[in-house]
Amino acid sequence: MARKTTILFLSLLCAAIPGGLSHAQVYNSPTYYSPTYYSSPTHSSCLSFSYNLHEGSTDYTTGGEVTELQQFLSQKGYFLYAPTGYFGAITYQSVQEFQAAEVLPSTGYVGPLTRSLIEQISCGSGQAYSPPTQQYLSLQALSPEYGYPGTNVTIYGTGFTSNNTIYFDSTVVGQVYSYGNSLTFTVPSISAGIYNIVVQNVDGTSNSLYFTLYSYPTYNPYLLPPSYNPPPQYNPPSSNSPIIIQNSGSTNTDPYGVTVNSDGSGFLSVNNSVTKQFSSGTFNYGSLLSAIEAVPTLSFQGSCMKSASFGTTLTVEYNGQTSGDLSCPNSSYQNLASIVQSILGQACSGINCQLSRFLLR
Repeated sequence: MARKTTILFLSLLCAAIPGGLSHAQVYNSPTYYSPTYYSSPTHSSCLSFSYNLHEGSTDYTTGGEVTELQQFLSQKGYFLYAPTGYFGAITYQSVQEFQAAEVLPSTGYVGPLTRSLIEQISCGSGQAYSPPTQQYLSLQALSPEYGYPGTNVTIYGTGFTSNNTIYFDSTVVGQVYSYGNSLTFTVPSISAGIYNIVVQNVDGTSNSLYFTLYSYPTYNPYLLPPSYNPPPQYNPPSSNSPIIIQNSGSTNTDPYGVTVNSDGSGFLSVNNSVTKQFSSGTFNYGSLLSAIEAVPTLSFQGSCMKSASFGTTLTVEYNGQTSGDLSCPNSSYQNLASIVQSILGQACSGINCQLSRFLLR
């Protein structure tokens, strides 16, 4: 019985293996590969800056060096944006972080020390950078670089001590405040010009930077301002020409008009016939003339849509010039039209100036 059980077990085992025992897969131990170790990537170019870079620098003024700086900082993990070619606040902060990591003064200013370090790193000299054990007296930047007497100025650099002397050419600055890698002072009251700024202390004399000093306008309390002489007022030449006010009439009404002379006299004509005479002083010739002269261009031929049966045009003629239709909306004619209507009302008082042509037939 035990033998039959063993044979049955072996039969089942062979059935479970595809292809039987003769085709059973042979297990091979895996092959292990040794990893290849690559050296750290090197910079594609050796950077050697020709300019000191600072906030406000651009590719245009530095021959593309701002973009090169930003690419370098990006490769080092300090500048996390695409290069812009402009040295702004983000680039300033990135430079400060790079300088702090490399044990340089964190001024945000790419001066001789920072430029030298970037060149050493990017050119792959193979030697680790060792920060100087002694910080030499060196000026890197002024902020601001121009101003008036009394302006507060900050000098950025290295090698400052607790006792520093600042010179404006040969003029010694009175009070100097030291903050490690920067000095702050107040511009002295001296004449305007471009000055060399130099710092001296126990370690020697620094390089020089330029500061442009402006002067305030001189105030003299006894100097009166120049008197104002207004330009001469334009007075148009006077004229004794008559002013003719004309209503054209329509297909249903007769034309009529008023002629006003310089002495205020005149006459009313209806249908081209003199209907009424007016003595001197009747009309205000001066007021009418002033309104005409106030119009920018009397001869402007303005018009508006009117019907032939009832529409009339109202014009003024003076010195050979005829106005546009005063009965049309026109802001430049508004005052003149008002005076003309007043004169027509005065002339037509007691008379029906707008006679119907149907009544005359």
